[in-house]
Amino acid sequence: MAIKDLSGKNAFITGGASGIGLGMAQAFVRAGMKVMIADIWQEHIDQALAMFEERGQRDRVEAIRLDVSDRAAYEAAVVEFEAKLGKLHLLCNNAGLGAGMRIKDTTYKDWDWALGVMIGGAVNGIVNFLPRMIAHGEGGHIVNTSSMSGVLQPAMKGGVTYTTGKAALIGMVEQSRLDLAEDNIGISALIPGPVISNIFKIGRTRPDRFANEDQPAAPRRSIDPDPRWMDPEKVGDMVVEGVRNNALYIFTHGMFREGMQQKFDTMLAALPTAPDDPQLVADLAMFTSNPIYTGAA
Repeated sequence: MAIKDLSGKNAFITGGASGIGLGMAQAFVRAGMKVMIADIWQEHIDQALAMFEERGQRDRVEAIRLDVSDRAAYEAAVVEFEAKLGKLHLLCNNAGLGAGMRIKDTTYKDWDWALGVMIGGAVNGIVNFLPRMIAHGEGGHIVNTSSMSGVLQPAMKGGVTYTTGKAALIGMVEQSRLDLAEDNIGISALIPGPVISNIFKIGRTRPDRFANEDQPAAPRRSIDPDPRWMDPEKVGDMVVEGVRNNALYIFTHGMFREGMQQKFDTMLAALPTAPDDPQLVADLAMFTSNPIYTGAA
């Protein structure tokens, strides 16, 4: 089960006016799709639309300004999508935040903002779009943009809200995979390494309702993209291939292999070695293995 032919299909991409989101939009348009890019930064929307105009592709792109954590605004965006493009076939839950701060410095508002965008934004997309995707019966796909930080945590102090959100997005994909298959809907976790983007500049778009009261904003590291980081449009090409193959995971870099091996070896070594009750193991088979990891489903 996969959407092999993207031509003539429609996509909705949050955080779609720059970075990975824009890279996906560029790749989808080249694959023959029409897309709506949703973004909180109007200047990035304007720049993205100008770029598509220069490429002669402006007629294949719609755009909307959207705070994905705002449910009412998201519901209105879905109505506008259907009015302009019709059926949705590919939902990309891509909007995210930068690395964040140390756990001992975080507040309720910090957690609410970070998870409201990363998890709440994905939930808003799924709750609104998935029933419509199932109803039209043409199949579809969902892509959650996670991060290598959701798999292999960097050796740094800080970023706990980011890592928590990104790890949860992978869990959402894994747990939804079998459920969605019966409706001919695929789902993938995009797990990028270093990619050129504006993710570390997101702080200036923090909504007032998530502002901390009676305390100054915590200092944030300024990280400028390294030119050696991956071009977002290349990531978009990887996503196109991943969607066509209904890939469970779409990794962008292989440099994390050794660290991942160390992590998983440590987890396996921490398991008790005493044998478990064979009948209990058999009775709990649905919890002890999953065909999504072996390619059997």
